Amino acid sequence: MPVGGTLVACAAENSERWYREVQNLLLTVRRFGGGLADAPFVALFVEGVEPRFAAGLESLGAEVRVVDRVDPRNPPSNKLRMLELAATHDFDTLLAIDTDTLVVGDVGRYAAPDAVAAKPENADPYPPAVWPAVFSDLGIPEPGRSIVTTSTAQVTYPYYNSGVVFVPHGLCGALRDTWAKRVADVLDLYERRPEVVPKRQQHWTNQLALALALTGDGIPVAPLPVAANMSTSVRIHPLFAHQVTPPFVLHYHNEIDDSGFVFRSRNRALNPLIDACNRARAEAFGLDYGGLPAPPLVRRALREVEGRRWYERGPLAAARRHRVLAPVRRQAKRLARG
Repeated sequence: MPVGGTLVACAAENSERWYREVQNLLLTVRRFGGGLADAPFVALFVEGVEPRFAAGLESLGAEVRVVDRVDPRNPPSNKLRMLELAATHDFDTLLAIDTDTLVVGDVGRYAAPDAVAAKPENADPYPPAVWPAVFSDLGIPEPGRSIVTTSTAQVTYPYYNSGVVFVPHGLCGALRDTWAKRVADVLDLYERRPEVVPKRQQHWTNQLALALALTGDGIPVAPLPVAANMSTSVRIHPLFAHQVTPPFVLHYHNEIDDSGFVFRSRNRALNPLIDACNRARAEAFGLDYGGLPAPPLVRRALREVEGRRWYERGPLAAARRHRVLAPVRRQAKRLARG
């Protein structure tokens, strides 16, 4: 592979939905990625890959690898395998990116030469008491509240979305080791002191561990703008409207139909970009495409409330994450994804 430049990588499970998402990501890098269009692309599949999936991705110039699972208790931690590519590949920057994203423009410009670059999260899901308790238990000096969440405009501790992360080659090993350590620390904390992080809020283990790695282990971090990890389904607070400019990584949160076409966005300005990506998919794979699909009714209803502070925090948040109500909400999301 070429020496230097950006290496794009993602991690997927061995299933049809994941394959469609990797197809979308890879195709948009090749068609719309500008300076990244010819970048090496590595698709990691956990514990195996269907030959059909591998052949389809390789035909678009991807390298396909099979990797072991990191920890069965926390599937999102499989993305740590992307950081291990520093041991086998030459590059300046790793773009470790979730599969449910579309690249529109040369997003490589968002990388920081000497720091991990990640976008502050849309919302902080934790009650205020959780963070100090976690820092204290793990012996991490409590950092300042230096981050403003991009949907709720809440001032909170350094808490980032792990779906789009730029990592300089020289920091990949250190980030991998400390992030893995913090995943183990958090999972151990759940068992030792279940009262610290209530079970209904343990969904974000991977991102909590990333926050602890960046704040507690001396990994430099540079905040990304909203456009570098732009949610197509969650509102953006007006404070960040000036950051909604190209190039984009569009994060669609698994919202695709049965043909792999991405649903239209709640942000109408993004819909022409999504439509272009869908048309590229239809052309590349010989699919019928009748225009931007609308998300199911349940998904549209969730879009209206997700990202709003009154929904993400407080008594209502506690109620919807209740042990009885949370499974109902999860099933609604699964139905919304088809």
